[in-house]
Amino acid sequence: MPRTPRKPEEIEEEKQRILDEALNIIAESGYSGLTMRGLGQRLGMAAKTIYNYFQNKDEVRSMKDGRIIPRISTWTGRTVMSWSGMDCT
Repeated sequence: MPRTPRKPEEIEEEKQRILDEALNIIAESGYSGLTMRGLGQRLGMAAKTIYNYFQNKDEVRSMKDGRIIPRISTWTGRTVMSWSGMDCT
């Protein structure tokens, strides 16, 4: 019997969970510590499952870059204007 397709909200929640865990790994180990295999292990899923939500590792990294700016601002209490040349105003 085929699986019922996930609702768009469920897909978005899973993507957010993946990105949250990617940020946790970066906070603990730096960018070099982020691997798809390690991310999958932390999430309790195979690394290949992450590719159901993101096209490739670069997409995961670019999506998390867009989320890390507000988090750094929250941690430091300062407004971060740019990150690696990216305008974040």
